[in-house]
Amino acid sequence: NADERVAVYVKNDSVNQVYFTEIRLAGVVYDYFTTTTVVPDGFAGTAPGQKEYSVLTDAASILQEQAAVMSPGETVTILIDLDEDFPIGRDAQFKLTTTNGAIFVSTIVMGQNSG
Repeated sequence: NADERVAVYVKNDSVNQVYFTEIRLAGVVYDYFTTTTVVPDGFAGTAPGQKEYSVLTDAASILQEQAAVMSPGETVTILIDLDEDFPIGRDAQFKLTTTNGAIFVSTIVMGQNSG
């Protein structure tokens, strides 16, 4: 449902830092959100709002950089706040674009946990 959150796990297997320039889910561009506070249990309060995403570096810390970035070998969680209702089982394309022009695309099935 709108204002619920989707978590996407991403690992940087390169030897360079990766900066995100754009994140899309189901064709909608989401804006980068950061905060200087720690996210409490349940991601309430300081989490992103609708049409925003944040990068969690561990279970409770939002990346505090001015740009969304991943270090070499790092695994992060991209937390996306949905801007509309998605039916359970619907496929949605996830697209991540980096500053060097690399594009990574995957399909997310709403309501499905995949590893």
